[in-house]
Amino acid sequence: MTQGNGGCDVLLRLQEVDSEQAALERELASLREAPEVDEPRRRVESRQERVRQLLERQVVLTRELGWAEKEAAELKRKQGELDRKLYSGEIGNPKELDQMRRKLESVAGTIGSLDDQALTAMEELETLKPALAEANRTLEEERAALRLAEQANAERRAAVEEALETIPERRQALAGSIAPPLLAEYERIRPRRGGVAAVRLARGICEGCRVAVPPVLLGQARQGRLVKCESCGRILCWVEG
Repeated sequence: MTQGNGGCDVLLRLQEVDSEQAALERELASLREAPEVDEPRRRVESRQERVRQLLERQVVLTRELGWAEKEAAELKRKQGELDRKLYSGEIGNPKELDQMRRKLESVAGTIGSLDDQALTAMEELETLKPALAEANRTLEEERAALRLAEQANAERRAAVEEALETIPERRQALAGSIAPPLLAEYERIRPRRGGVAAVRLARGICEGCRVAVPPVLLGQARQGRLVKCESCGRILCWVEG
């Protein structure tokens, strides 16, 4: 199918602007979803969870330590009272003395268990200190990386949005110099061919579908006439070389 004479160079430039707009819009959509920020954000969330777990364990151990020390102190006070009674001579009954000795042994055993529990808690609390410091350090590193990723995303989004703002004026200037029938045909084809309605015809090949163009159409294109590819239906614009 032949079209009117001329306008091929402008039509290709219009196609370039439209393709640029489509690419920018795709990039902007991707930037809004921010996939490059997802991984840094996941790392921050993971580090935050690690810090939370360590702090939670620290609270539990501190409580256990305080309880064990308090219980041990109370039992040691009772142990002192039992010792005093045992050796004060107040109790003369052998059976009562034996019972008191057994009670003292039981109290001493419980105190020993509480002391062990307190020592275990203190030891674990000591190991938590460097672990918590390291977890906080890595958390801050990941937060810094996330801020950089977010900043890069925001800057690129701003650049893309700024570039998109220039498209309407550039497009209008080009479209205004194209014959209305040709422009209408271009606009009709574009949505049907993935946004590409005008392509170069180089070395006898349609750059839209990579199919060889028949000699007749090739000759017409060389004469400066606008033709459409019989395979993909796109407008063909001849280029030398």
